[in-house]
Amino acid sequence: MQFILLNTIKYGDKAFVLQVYSREEGRISLFLRGVGRNSNYRAWMHKLSIMEAEMVERSNGMPVIKEMRPVRELLSIRSSVIKGGIALFMSELVLKGIREVEASREMFDFLVRGINLLEECREGVANFPVYFLTHFCRVAGFAPTDNYSPQHHRFSPLLRRFVEEDSRFVERDRMGSPLFEHEASLLLHLLLQLPEEELHTLPFDREVRYRLAGGLLEYLSLHLSTPVEFKSLDILHQLGNRYEHNKQNISCGKLLPHKGDREQYEQPFCFAERVL
Repeated sequence: MQFILLNTIKYGDKAFVLQVYSREEGRISLFLRGVGRNSNYRAWMHKLSIMEAEMVERSNGMPVIKEMRPVRELLSIRSSVIKGGIALFMSELVLKGIREVEASREMFDFLVRGINLLEECREGVANFPVYFLTHFCRVAGFAPTDNYSPQHHRFSPLLRRFVEEDSRFVERDRMGSPLFEHEASLLLHLLLQLPEEELHTLPFDREVRYRLAGGLLEYLSLHLSTPVEFKSLDILHQLGNRYEHNKQNISCGKLLPHKGDREQYEQPFCFAERVL
């Protein structure tokens, strides 16, 4: 069985329940024994790890993992605080944004491609969360209609398309549903068309991306027909705020007085001021 690890729940001293999305069975829980302090399993149990597992014959109860190994080592995601925050966001999105438990090969392949793209991404990392979220909505069955034009330039979550502004209700569509603001609507339109290799070309600041991400999560909740609370978006936003503050301090020499130390830390901060 091949699966993507979304969350782990400790069970006793050396066992875990793994919440995963698998190619064969969709979103399920698996039981893993023998996870001691020196176990390789513990080193592999990170969010979004893509694993290959051999399963014990099913009996009554939760499927049990006999053995597992990583399909790919995600070294860039594990070594970057920002990419780690994005991985947390993606995991929560899959856990809460997929209601069907049945397997979807299209969704699994989309998730694997997204994880690999994040791992390899060197430019445009700050745009990745809203890019992934936009196309997650599409694969989940709630694709926004891209009819953007000079006349239809505000996105309506209820109608799932861009609409004209009503002079009587500037912030709402004719059904009374709140509209995305101008910049967030334009960013959504561009994300629906943008090739993944051009993520770094989007010029929007992180506050616009943050508003779009929040709007898309509300859009997803609306079409799932149930309120869903996503906590990781604010965590990711706070990471961006913290790193922007630290970057400013580094540039002033307040945190790292030695040149060698400063060079070590400047690279992770290079996109922090633009992240969600």
